[in-house]
Amino acid sequence: MTTLAMQKRIISKLRETKDKSLLESVFKMLTLAEEAEDVMQLTRLEKASIRKGLKDVAEGKVVEHSKVKKELAKWLSK
Repeated sequence: MTTLAMQKRIISKLRETKDKSLLESVFKMLTLAEEAEDVMQLTRLEKASIRKGLKDVAEGKVVEHSKVKKELAKWLSK
């Protein structure tokens, strides 16, 4: 079934139903889906930062988490 055909069937079913609970659930799902899409939108700068981080990892330019924790604890104790 195509996306358009599915949309038409869903709209038809929604128009026919009198079940308020079902309508509220569908509305909530659609709202959450929209919010999730908004969260996943990255700026060009964010995308560039992610690419740089992945490149650093590929090149071995990383510091182990345990070492960072030790350095941070030392720095914070000053």
